[in-house]
Amino acid sequence: MKIQCILICSVGLFVINLFGQEQVVHQAITANAEGSAYANSSAYFDFLNTVSSDLPRPGKNGAVQSMVQGSYHEDDYKLDAGGIRSYNHFYDPLDTTFGKGLSDVPTDTRDIAGTNSFAWASISNCAGFNYSGRLYLFGRNEHTTNVYSWQNARYFEWCGLTASNQLQRQTNLDAMFRSVGQVMHLLEDTTSPQHVRNEQHLDTLGKAFWESSIEDYGKTYCTNLNYGDGSMLDWRGGGFTKLEDFWNRYLYAPGNATVLQNAENGGAQLGLAEWCNGNFLGDRHKFAEYYPSKTSDIRYYPFPSRDSSTDYLQKRANPASGVGTFFFKNGDQGRGIYLNKTGDGVQFNAISRFTYLGAKFPNALGSWSTTIRDDNVLSNYHNVFIPKAVKYNAGLLDYFFRGTMDVSVIGYDTNLPQYTNLIVNTSGQDFSGGMFSIYQDDNSGNRTLVAQTNFSNQTLSDGESMTMTFPSSTPQSTNLVLVYQGTIGLTGDSPSDPVDANIGIAAERFMPWIEQTKTYHYQPYLSDLGLQPGATITTNLESDDFGFTPTAGNYEVKVILASFDDTGTIGDLSCHQIDGHACNNTMPDEITDTNVPVGNVTVVGNRLSVPVTATDDPICKTQIGWRNITITWRAWLGQ
Repeated sequence: MKIQCILICSVGLFVINLFGQEQVVHQAITANAEGSAYANSSAYFDFLNTVSSDLPRPGKNGAVQSMVQGSYHEDDYKLDAGGIRSYNHFYDPLDTTFGKGLSDVPTDTRDIAGTNSFAWASISNCAGFNYSGRLYLFGRNEHTTNVYSWQNARYFEWCGLTASNQLQRQTNLDAMFRSVGQVMHLLEDTTSPQHVRNEQHLDTLGKAFWESSIEDYGKTYCTNLNYGDGSMLDWRGGGFTKLEDFWNRYLYAPGNATVLQNAENGGAQLGLAEWCNGNFLGDRHKFAEYYPSKTSDIRYYPFPSRDSSTDYLQKRANPASGVGTFFFKNGDQGRGIYLNKTGDGVQFNAISRFTYLGAKFPNALGSWSTTIRDDNVLSNYHNVFIPKAVKYNAGLLDYFFRGTMDVSVIGYDTNLPQYTNLIVNTSGQDFSGGMFSIYQDDNSGNRTLVAQTNFSNQTLSDGESMTMTFPSSTPQSTNLVLVYQGTIGLTGDSPSDPVDANIGIAAERFMPWIEQTKTYHYQPYLSDLGLQPGATITTNLESDDFGFTPTAGNYEVKVILASFDDTGTIGDLSCHQIDGHACNNTMPDEITDTNVPVGNVTVVGNRLSVPVTATDDPICKTQIGWRNITITWRAWLGQ
């Protein structure tokens, strides 16, 4: 993953960015999260396979690049209707008055300036807050719209699966993955302490007060950051049931440190905004003890607490125990007293460092007593929250693509004529309402609807199955795609996730064939058959009835596994001898995962048949035949 990060961090695109996690860092987090999801999420993997003929995963115009570029473009400045998008990148989980979005303007004064990032991420065509540039902000930001939200992504996904023209499907799938990447960007921002502690940071005001040291550090060391171990959040095991849970589960809302601690000890997992708000300091919004007026001070947050979350009392009694080395920007070496985070959630070294005057006058300077503008501190911050961002965003991808199905053709009615599909919900959540639709592709990539079932007022529970028919006039030389659109996940009789209600999607590609997988056992003694050592026996293996007569070019026979005593053939396929002769009982001679040549297959009524032989090795034991042969038989109607 490090090579991937290096490539991403070398991208040089021009953009005006007022504030937000540095774009190259967003790209790297998104790429690493995608890699974790690809390795761990069968739902994401299956969806990629379903759409691979229209949009591949890798490549310049592939799914990964679309997501990575989406995570970059979420910080674009006035390049679309989103306006100054960064105004909408804040989410304060403890705010109950100002809408949880950005309400901090220079100099730390309350003035609502943005929609909170969860609303911006989730609502179709979400409107930004109309900000007229009051106080010291730089320009108006009015009549803005986010066309790359979660709900917009669902619309693009539907069009990417159902549009008749392949180019239209590609365009919409690209827009879907871009939108998902922009949602990932917004969730990634909740691991930036300033974004969840309502601390605006404007580069244009300069390093002395407002430029983000956190984001400067990330940009500088992007290629060397710790992007985690490749794991993915188990959102189901963590009790997550909706998109908002990734931001806020409302467990930490009272500022309860016990919740922070429990989250690190196997207890309830928090939303990222809750977790980050309670465990890290901002540049200006620092330890709770520095703001005695508490809730009337925009900078006040209950945790981390200097006195209970760190070893402050120990360091105050023995300052020498906290002395460490750091480097000034000019390369000169300095020494300072560091506070370690020792409780109330995540524990790590160097959550903050005393300033020179703060160490001299510990009770006189308030919030100026400590700083996070230190590479030792910022390195430790990034080592903790960047892997968390990767892990949660991998889980977010798994959540977006959680709708999964198994589809197989189980019957053919010659009287109508039509096929019957068996559809099994494998999502881990219930399907409710909506519609099941079957589409077909012709040889030019044009897609048409061939069958549809209205599923309103019905529920297909996880693991349950249903049947759906489609006409046999469907061309049999092309793939079919089953698409479900409706609610995925119920709590009682209501959608578990209001954001995804009625628009969740599951899709599965399948072939219009009837498939049978059968295993055959036959292993008599030579004496039972009146045969001598070295003899050969020959017979035929047959499928079950298909309900119609297979025709040439419209069937396929695949040997999954065949093991013989001692050697044998299926049609023209000969088994592979493991050792010098054929009687090694621990490694029998086998045929594996090989199609039987079409010329070896015959049609007997409504069945398929292949010849099989077994030959005894006279130096081995006295049995002959096959231990087991497993074959998959497939047949479909020709045009």
